[in-house]
Amino acid sequence: MLETFTSRPSNAVALEKLLKQQGINISHRLIHSILKKRGLSASELNKGKRRKWVKYERRHSNSLWHTDYYMVEDPRWRGKWFIAYIDDDSRMVTE
Repeated sequence: MLETFTSRPSNAVALEKLLKQQGINISHRLIHSILKKRGLSASELNKGKRRKWVKYERRHSNSLWHTDYYMVEDPRWRGKWFIAYIDDDSRMVTE
């Protein structure tokens, strides 16, 4: 992998694609961590910050549930509504 980087310096995603073409399957996250350890890549500080759009996070399970519903289009169940309740913390779905 390091030989590929020295011959064609690029980011981890581009290196992942080049290595896949050579038949080597390594994730770009692993490639990025290896490059960081060797000092060939730097971390972006803004990517480590908490996203402001994440509004509904809770510490404990069962503290927040989301509800989703839709009308079933299958002819056997035509006119029936499907309702699902999703626990925000554990992502468990109940029907």
